[in-house]
Formats: sequence, C-alpha cells, structure tokens
Amino acid sequence: MRAVLRGVVLVVTVSLALVLLPIAINVGTGGTAPAFLAPYVGWVWPAIGVLWVVAVLTALFELRDRRLPIISNRGADQPRNRPNALARIDRYFSERRAGSLAARTRVALALDEHPGVVVRPYDLFVQPLDSAPRRVPNEADIAGVFDELQDSMLILGAPGAGKTTLLLDLARNLAKNAHVDKGQPLPVVVDLAGWTAQSSYKNDDDPSDSPLVAGFVRWLLYELDDRYGIPPAVGRTWLSNGELTLLLDGLDEIAEPSRAKLAPVLEELRRNYRIGQLAVTCRTNDYERLPHKLRLFGAVHIRPLTREQVLDYFTTVGPALDGARAAIEQDDALWELVNSRSCST
Repeated sequence: MRAVLRGVVLVVTVSLALVLLPIAINVGTGGTAPAFLAPYVGWVWPAIGVLWVVAVLTALFELRDRRLPIISNRGADQPRNRPNALARIDRYFSERRAGSLAARTRVALALDEHPGVVVRPYDLFVQPLDSAPRRVPNEADIAGVFDELQDSMLILGAPGAGKTTLLLDLARNLAKNAHVDKGQPLPVVVDLAGWTAQSSYKNDDDPSDSPLVAGFVRWLLYELDDRYGIPPAVGRTWLSNGELTLLLDGLDEIAEPSRAKLAPVLEELRRNYRIGQLAVTCRTNDYERLPHKLRLFGAVHIRPLTREQVLDYFTTVGPALDGARAAIEQDDALWELVNSRSCST
C-alpha cells in the first residue's frame, strides 16, 4: 500500500514539474504565461523546486524500502519469510535506538521486582508467593529477568525512566535468540498509542474472537505490516501459531476511556491465540489507576536514579553537561527538588 502511494506521489509531482517547467522557461525568455497562471508567475520556479525535492525524497524512500528483504504474502511458511522478518526487525530496533540517548551513553536502570501488582495465573491455584518487592541485582540482564518471570512481564516506571529503552533491550536480546534458535518466536515492539479499542467484525476475522479482540487483532496486524512489512495474512498465521513475542509499549498512551479494556483483550487473546511471550510497559501512576490488573507472571519497576548515577551520566556525556553536573553535585536543594519530582511523577 505504501509503495502504491509513493508511486502516485512520484508520478504526480514529476508530471506537475514537467508541466510547469516549459511555462517557466517561456516566461524567463520573454514569453507570456497562460492567463490562469499569470498572477502566480513569480511562484513557478519555487513550485518546481519543491516538486522536484518531493520527487527525489519519495524516490529515496522507495529505494530504501526496496533494499529491505521482502516477506512473501503467499504463505507464512515460506522459507525466507522468517529471516526476512528478522532482518526488518533488527533494522527497526537499530534505528529506534540510534535516535535515542541510549545510543551515546547508558545509565544502568535499577529495577525492583513487584509480583504483587499483577494477577499471576498460578495465584488462582496455589498459595500466592510473597508479594513484597524484591530488588533485582543491577548487573541482571533484562532477558534473564523476563525468563525468570515466565516470559510474561509488566515494566513500570515514572515518565522518562527508561521503560521503552528497557523494552528495546529485551527485544534485541530476544531477536538474537530467534536468530540462533528457529523455534524461538519473533519479538515485535508495538506502540499501544494507536489502539482505539474499536469493536467490530470483518470478513477475515476469526469468528471465535469477540468484536473487541477482533478489532485489536486487525489493528495489531496493520501495525506489523506498517512497521515490519509483515503482511496481515502472514502475521495472523504467526500469531495463531505462537511465532510472535508481543512487546506492547505505552499502556498509559492509550486514550483513557480505552485503557481498562486492554486487560480483558489480552486475556482473551491469550486464550484464542498462542501468545507465549508478552511484555507491557506503563507509567506507574497510570497503571495504579486502572480498574483491572493485567494477568501476567510478574512486574519490574524502574527505581529512580541515585545522585551518583546521574553524576556519572553527566561525566560520560562530556563537557556539554558540566554546568548541570556541577549544579547537581553542589546544590543539595536542587537535587532534592529533582529527586522528589521524579519519585512523584
């Protein structure tokens, strides 16, 4: 669909430029423009320039996409579909991290495990385990924590605490495993902000899905196609066969009236599809206000950074933040203000 749209844009812009070019040359050599263009003669050359820039950018985007491996829509079991999808997934993760501060320097995120903030499936059958927060060692790998929590995890933290960065770290680790072991599902990071909780059926929906879940699956398949080039037919098959790890970013970014609907959607999704691995991120305060908790095996909470970690970060970045580093280091009142705001958001 995107390729068709880009083709239309390219044809239209080039055609308009070719129509305007002779008129501009004619006017520039002493001729006259058509009557309908006479009032706009001064804008002809700038318009041609803009059209050519649009055409060049469109062509470059199309060329870039054509360099990406193609995922065949003719069958989910095509031998090249999985490695092609992994190549697109790797590229997306790399581009996402390249645009963040995490690509330049990294502050180790401190984590607390909070099993009590989710309803774990085994709580329904055995005596619940101790729900008191347990500190996770700083050197612990997020993939190891995810494995310990039975591949089913909630990531909580304040705004800007690093939830998305942590989710991308998890995704990259899972992608490495998927490259080595063909039996491992493909990790896909999806932003929840675009989900509107629409309830409706269409011809290609699974009849066993409720209208709300059918709408969620259609939205998810569209996101996979748009972001990773995974055709909806392939994505639906992989979702049904348990070949996708869903890493859902930003529960708090969902429009507030729809947030409470995610818990029942995920519960039904896991009944109707083989969702073996699932992670969700959310701001702590927004999650605490939800009427329904997510049914996951556990949760981690990103602790606020210590003063020493912040100072180490400023030192790593370099002279550009020397002023901020000195202020935080020397002014206790400023640090208390910063720390109290980060803990309360």
